[in-house]
Amino acid sequence: MKILTTLSLICASALTALAEVRPPAVAETRVFSLDQAVSQVLSNSPALAAARFKWQAMQERPEIVRARPDPMLTYGYWFQNVETRVGANNQRVGVAQKIPFFGKRSLAANKAGQEARLAMWEYQTLARDLVLRAKLAYFDLYRVDRSRKILTAQLDLLDPIVQTAQSRYEAGRAKQPDVLKAQVATTEIQNRLLDLTQQRMAALARLNALRNAPPETELIVSSRLDLPSLPPRAEAFEIAEAYRQELQAAGVAIQRDELALALAKRNRWPDFTFGVDYTQVNPNIFQNPPDNGKDAVQGFVSINVPLWFGKLKAERREAENRLAASHAAEANARNTVLSEVQDAWFRAQVSRDQVTLYQTSLLPRAEQAFEASRAGYETAKVGFIDLLDSERALLNFRLGLVMSETDLAKALALLERAVGVDLGDISKWRPIDQGEEQP
Repeated sequence: MKILTTLSLICASALTALAEVRPPAVAETRVFSLDQAVSQVLSNSPALAAARFKWQAMQERPEIVRARPDPMLTYGYWFQNVETRVGANNQRVGVAQKIPFFGKRSLAANKAGQEARLAMWEYQTLARDLVLRAKLAYFDLYRVDRSRKILTAQLDLLDPIVQTAQSRYEAGRAKQPDVLKAQVATTEIQNRLLDLTQQRMAALARLNALRNAPPETELIVSSRLDLPSLPPRAEAFEIAEAYRQELQAAGVAIQRDELALALAKRNRWPDFTFGVDYTQVNPNIFQNPPDNGKDAVQGFVSINVPLWFGKLKAERREAENRLAASHAAEANARNTVLSEVQDAWFRAQVSRDQVTLYQTSLLPRAEQAFEASRAGYETAKVGFIDLLDSERALLNFRLGLVMSETDLAKALALLERAVGVDLGDISKWRPIDQGEEQP
């Protein structure tokens, strides 16, 4: 009896200490929707801004490499005049323009264009990664807030049970262990609320970091999730083939390396330099030959000789190996993407079935069982242990539904990342046949 009394005092003090854990009533505040969260992440992310500026910078490269080399202006002065028949050479001015072999500039420009496209797909890849991370953090906040509401409602549900057990104990119609067990059940819920508070702070900090906001910035997420429908698995694979950013980037990398190989082959051909020199000639003061003092104009052409065949062969081998590496990377990316689509699709399907099971079977039956146990306890037909068991089962099923909804939302977000496009935009990719069977 002394031990039971001590436990009773401990539980009572614990309830008093944890009374503040109940989430206070939140003042009316504008709900921060999922679309708003994603929009702010895409607008405010410094990492995404850096990738965008890199892409914009790479877009200037084709124009740079397509341009001809700068013309060369030369000037020469004879410190000691060189005498010729028509007079002494005094100074010379020349201009020359290098002309790369036909096709080199266009190949280099096209290669730079593919590198710019690759930077664009890297930007798109980062954007999809940020969207996924934002959604996962948002869904964690949804799970925590919904769970806190359920636990708070469960505390309100337990309060009259605890009071009834206490009254019966005081009247001698119940045993003290019943009171202690009711208080322990309440304390367990309070402890869960404490744990959820820590989880909420962590999820909020992650989302605020993505939004480039202070970690403690408070926001209220929606109390319900508007989730897209799960597309047929075969269609998910087709969309991934068409839209997945990593696959598109791998294809662009192959095109870039094909152009690099063609340019390496073209480098075996020489470049040409065309120019003209103008030489100032002083008059011959000793005699007056024909064309005395007439300035000289000379045109010239030069050509480089690609003589170092070892270097040229090494450049070609390098380009061939880079192209082979790009093909292998593309195959690996395709296998990875198909695996991710498969995994995310089945996860979403299982989570969807679990949500349906909770909504249509488990939760309604748990509610019925709890109501029956509570009515039986009030009429002394059901023991207190059975009532607490039914209460715990009801709480676990309510929390299980929220967890399953969150798992479904996360699985759909992972599927969107796997296919490379929001599932709500699938209709923009290909109209769905009205007669097509939906999952």
